[in-house]
Amino acid sequence: MKIIKPILLMIGASLLGSDCSQQKTVARVIYNEARGEGKAGMACVADVIYERMNNLNAYQVVTANMQFDGINYNNVNWESKEAKFCLELADKLQKGQDIILDHRFTHFYSGKAPYWAFNQQATVIGNHTFLELR
Repeated sequence: MKIIKPILLMIGASLLGSDCSQQKTVARVIYNEARGEGKAGMACVADVIYERMNNLNAYQVVTANMQFDGINYNNVNWESKEAKFCLELADKLQKGQDIILDHRFTHFYSGKAPYWAFNQQATVIGNHTFLELR
């Protein structure tokens, strides 16, 4: 089992189904990316994940190489109201439910705008800027 488990994790979530550890991984990314932005910011990050799902599931989206910096941190207080909200969002994502019906955010950033964000219509929530790039 020591060899199989890492291999299954490398293959991705499609073989494993929607288990609790995958939900917590998705919730951890949402939490670490936007916990300081309140429910609106966390919902927008979840919406970015949803819009990127296409033929992937939420776990595959957040664990894709160099997509979400929040995957690198494991500092979640799972008893906090923010973390519980992120778990709710992750549950909706795993069920394929859209988070924000009238928005289609595909990207976000904080700090200095990257080159791909120039001349794009944006929504700012706290320190994050959300965009729809298609």
